[in-house]
Amino acid sequence: MSHNTPVHDVIFLGDPETSAARDAVGFGATVAVDESAIAPEDRHRVRLEVVDGRLQARLPGWPRSAGFRVELDCPTVAEARRSPVVRGAGTPPGVLLDATAGFGTDAVRLAAAGWRVIACERNPWIRWLLDEGLAAAREGAGDRDDLAEVAQRVRLVEIPEAREIMAAIAAGAIEPVDVVLLDPMYPAERRGKAALPPKSAQMLRALAGEDPQAAELVEPARRIARRRVIVKRPAWASPLAEDVAHSIATKLLRIDAYLPIRHP
Repeated sequence: MSHNTPVHDVIFLGDPETSAARDAVGFGATVAVDESAIAPEDRHRVRLEVVDGRLQARLPGWPRSAGFRVELDCPTVAEARRSPVVRGAGTPPGVLLDATAGFGTDAVRLAAAGWRVIACERNPWIRWLLDEGLAAAREGAGDRDDLAEVAQRVRLVEIPEAREIMAAIAAGAIEPVDVVLLDPMYPAERRGKAALPPKSAQMLRALAGEDPQAAELVEPARRIARRRVIVKRPAWASPLAEDVAHSIATKLLRIDAYLPIRHP
């Protein structure tokens, strides 16, 4: 997910002398040694902390035992290929750019289906959580023995901005891509829900916020994609851009596909 949230809305809990705390400060966070040391004016912030050697995030009011970390699951090839995102991407093999990777669920699903995935995530906190989740998956964590192999096919690049990585691909500094996936933060629901969304969705919205400039990524994506660009949208939302070539719709979401813009 791309983001539009200031990074100072995060507070790191822990020893300020640790490397994790120094990294957090480098991203713009403040540091408190524990919950009791958080100033009243900072209690609205998302908490980041290292628990049992892994980074986790908590919303205000969540207990430490309920912290969120990226735990990647590996679907079977058959399960992956039934996914609307995988169906929208077309038939692998090939290279796919997940330009707004979020917590990596779609990237792993696409890798399980046979794609090599280049993942890009602009938000530093989401990227950090994803990086740790991918590292754990490569070391054999997770619910399937083949997760490590699948995670090896996902490369989280150092370039955080989607525009910058698209420019690098266009310039030949990064390998060409066949498909580009854009999954910007969903717009707010048209009406309230009785139930809260899943913990991962709550955390994404808290860290990423809205992204009013997401539509501006469609054209540069179409200029680098050799096969297509796919955009993930809620079923009720309007397309992110005009010229949708075709769509795959379910009750909850829609995948809009755009053809490449050919160079003259």
